[in-house]
Amino acid sequence: MNWKTRVLEYINSLRIKDDAGFASVEGKRRTVYGTGYALQTLHFLNALDNSHNNDLDWLLDCQDAESGWFVGDEFSTIPKGQQHDISHLSLHLTCSSALPAIDNMGARPTHPFRSFERFLDRTHLLQWLNERDLSNPWYEGNNLLFVGQLIDWHQRIEAGKEWKERLRDWFDFHDQHFDIETGMWGTDEGASTRAAMCGAYHQLILYWHHSHPVNHWQRLIDCTLSLQHADGGFSETLGGGACEDIDAIDILVNCYHRFDYRRSEIRDALLAARRLILSIQNPDGGFPYKRGATNVHMGMKDTRTSRGGSGIFPTWFRVHALALIDRVVQQENFGMQFNNSVCMGGYCQPEGKLLPCSVSLSEQERLRRRVRNDKLTRAVKEYSKLTLKLPFRAVKRLLATG
Repeated sequence: MNWKTRVLEYINSLRIKDDAGFASVEGKRRTVYGTGYALQTLHFLNALDNSHNNDLDWLLDCQDAESGWFVGDEFSTIPKGQQHDISHLSLHLTCSSALPAIDNMGARPTHPFRSFERFLDRTHLLQWLNERDLSNPWYEGNNLLFVGQLIDWHQRIEAGKEWKERLRDWFDFHDQHFDIETGMWGTDEGASTRAAMCGAYHQLILYWHHSHPVNHWQRLIDCTLSLQHADGGFSETLGGGACEDIDAIDILVNCYHRFDYRRSEIRDALLAARRLILSIQNPDGGFPYKRGATNVHMGMKDTRTSRGGSGIFPTWFRVHALALIDRVVQQENFGMQFNNSVCMGGYCQPEGKLLPCSVSLSEQERLRRRVRNDKLTRAVKEYSKLTLKLPFRAVKRLLATG
């Protein structure tokens, strides 16, 4: 039995019998998150049909008429005081789970996104963008994607000039704030390369889709490849991580099809990641977030897996990763597809010739630059502590020039 068939069996085990919707983990109650991710995964595998119309209807009923956000009972189980609060989860659930699933099935939300309409005002958008803490790029990368995603969705649905202008403002902000050392956001504010990579994946989704120029893509590729472990994963430790792995894989696949730089190494990295992903598929057909680890999606108890157990959230990301890798290594014949809209789970095949590398750096020079930058980052962090929270970027400039 191939891995695809096993995944389909797993998703069927999550379906709520004699009702609609899916659970996030087998044996637990249905969730909006679980339903959206299950429907998206079925779409990836070309397995959506009319039998899922009831699931779509139930998902549409989970939209709040006043705000426009999708909400689920799973929100009631999150711990108080955590970073992923109700405000963040409402945006995350809407943009990562519910809206893409609805788009894939040719439907539209029942209610407008009233809570998002304030972003049409340029002053509000610019203020919100400038309030982002880029030293926390993974968290903010989600927020920045979702706002850009909804701006894109509105300008596509409404075909309004103002929404197109807001999308241009979104790109202008990002073009002004990336770090030339990494081609990512946040590393010049003290973030680790890995956290910045996990953040950059999100904003780059809009860059790829709109063919917006990606600055310093050689450094983006160098830094992403440098994060892979011998087992093929990209998380902090061995064993992979559903989020970290898809973040790196998406960047590498998109770069492979756009830039003539380290392509054989990218292919080898993707093959190693594929071997890891397939090796951790569980007997029930689902995937764990990380080998041997428990996963609770953003603190919601209804999503808690057993140690190394399957969940629909990591399964959704793992299937998407395999579909992306197949765009390079072409080892499957399943005809997998991607989400229809600009979002996580989507993919935009580029057109035209590969962009050649404009700078040729030896491996030794790349290593020297990397070591120098890492040493400078550590020095800035220590100096910032001694100077009572002097802004990171200011300290970095001081040490780099002094």
